[in-house]
Amino acid sequence: MKKIVHLITDLDVGGAERQLTRLLTSELLRNDPSVQHKVISLRDSGVMEQVLKTAGIEVLNLSMQKKNVVHCFLKLIKILCNEKPDILQTWLYHADIMGLIAGKLAKIPKIIWNIRCSYVDFSEYSVTTKWIQKLCIAFSSKPDAIIVNSKAGMAFHQSLGYKQKNWCYIPNGFDIHLFNPDQKLRETFRASLNITNASNVPNVSNVPNVSNVPNVSDVSDVSNIPGDFSDIQLIGMIARFDPMKDHSNLIKAFAKVNCALPNTRLVLAGLGLDQNNDFLMQEIKKHGVADKVILLGLRQDIVQILNGLDLFVLSSKFGEGFPNVLGEAMACGIPCVSTDVGDAAWIIDDTGSIVPREAPEALSQAIIELLSKDQKELRELGGKARDRMVKFFDMDIISKQYQNFYARMLS
Repeated sequence: MKKIVHLITDLDVGGAERQLTRLLTSELLRNDPSVQHKVISLRDSGVMEQVLKTAGIEVLNLSMQKKNVVHCFLKLIKILCNEKPDILQTWLYHADIMGLIAGKLAKIPKIIWNIRCSYVDFSEYSVTTKWIQKLCIAFSSKPDAIIVNSKAGMAFHQSLGYKQKNWCYIPNGFDIHLFNPDQKLRETFRASLNITNASNVPNVSNVPNVSNVPNVSDVSDVSNIPGDFSDIQLIGMIARFDPMKDHSNLIKAFAKVNCALPNTRLVLAGLGLDQNNDFLMQEIKKHGVADKVILLGLRQDIVQILNGLDLFVLSSKFGEGFPNVLGEAMACGIPCVSTDVGDAAWIIDDTGSIVPREAPEALSQAIIELLSKDQKELRELGGKARDRMVKFFDMDIISKQYQNFYARMLS
């Protein structure tokens, strides 16, 4: 049996972490008797670790911090020497450079990098991250191959000076049976926010802990939930609070949208999207939408949230390669508006709208244009979005591409 070890920076709820988890828990790879997969996380355990372990994937944590980097690096070498994998596949910059050096010292036959982003504004991040990127550029010819999940990501890294001859493009994949249009989930989510009309929608100032709104499993009978939710239009974005996501741009745009369409509400979910975020709260209040924004914080019921939306928006200004959230929303039949980042334009195609980065006026106009369509048109657009995901990005299709790639590398 062949063995592949995956080294990733952490196993929290980011796009790379979710994609790795989907790949290894896919039916094709999980049931392949010829290859065993293991995962090493440089940092402590995260949300995705339990999902992997439940699927029978072994996970090791190095618990790396600034004070113990050398110790963890030596521990990584020891683990790789003991495991003797046929392939070491690394995910994200820190894992790329550490895995390359450790893998070479441990004499791993094949080392593969996996790039998950496109243009990155490194001025927004730490000096350490900048130096890691410089090291990756300098050593980019050393891995045996580099996988990219976006064509924009490959072009950007080549422009940085990545000198690699063996590039492999494999886009993100999605469980189209999990991410699926579901009217019951839609009703449950909207009822959990008490959306019945414009006067009783929760807002950032009067909901002490929105993260405790019930999940679908907490509501036993959706048919008994009162209220007509058709007059409220929910716009949403699910993304951690990070400079690349540009929540300020979205809030500015939403303020303009809400002036034109007063029955719209903005749902923000993700790590750091709660009332403890002083900067976010100031932005919301500054633009006069404190009673129109719903902050959910970090949530696990992503399918339920997406089904509750009328429109999904991605406002990122850099860094995206293949944004997972776009694929997830589209698979749920939700039309999308995105800034022109990574491969977003190709992913959405004619099922939604693409606008320039950092352009709140253009973003607001695109949102208004879509939400001004009648419900039948909006549903048809969502149906086209789902059809596109099923045709090109079903996890079964993507996991087969990975399986074929591994076979080539192992031959």
